[in-house]
Amino acid sequence: MAEIEDTLKELDRWYNELPGGTDRPKLLAKLAILELCGWLEYRLDSLIFVVGDTVGIERAWVEGNVVKENHGFTYQDHLRRMLAKLVGESAMVHLEQTIEQFNPGMLEQLKGALTTLWKSRGVLAHTHSGALVVKQQSFNAPSWAINQQRILSKMIGQFEASLAVAFRRTIAVPQAAGQP
Repeated sequence: MAEIEDTLKELDRWYNELPGGTDRPKLLAKLAILELCGWLEYRLDSLIFVVGDTVGIERAWVEGNVVKENHGFTYQDHLRRMLAKLVGESAMVHLEQTIEQFNPGMLEQLKGALTTLWKSRGVLAHTHSGALVVKQQSFNAPSWAINQQRILSKMIGQFEASLAVAFRRTIAVPQAAGQP
């Protein structure tokens, strides 16, 4: 998605051209993380709609009972929970095995990247620039968000490819005795 990349690059450019001593760099760094998180939530919601379509669940039901009830993007508490609501635990186990088979270690990397971003977003979303800070806050430059977006985009693409493989299988109808 070029739009998020362009937005993050523009924020990074503004961040790097600013003179020191103002709150603008912190605000731009915060905005870059929040933009990245918004992109990520939209991307994961889109993935959930595709899975809903794949398994034959009406889009309105998916939106009202899965997507709108979700408020985050960690793997275990958000993405996996939404998927399991659509396909069940057995299919989730199969999906995770498929991911590990075709992309060893990627699922753990995805979990880690989502958790790191979720924690960063939480700190930024629950503070403001005028708050008294007991300990020194650090902000990742927009270039960090650019790199995270590239990494997450690649991993989500691999995740989507694994979805297509894992959910291609069907459960065979038992044959009557004597039939091939």
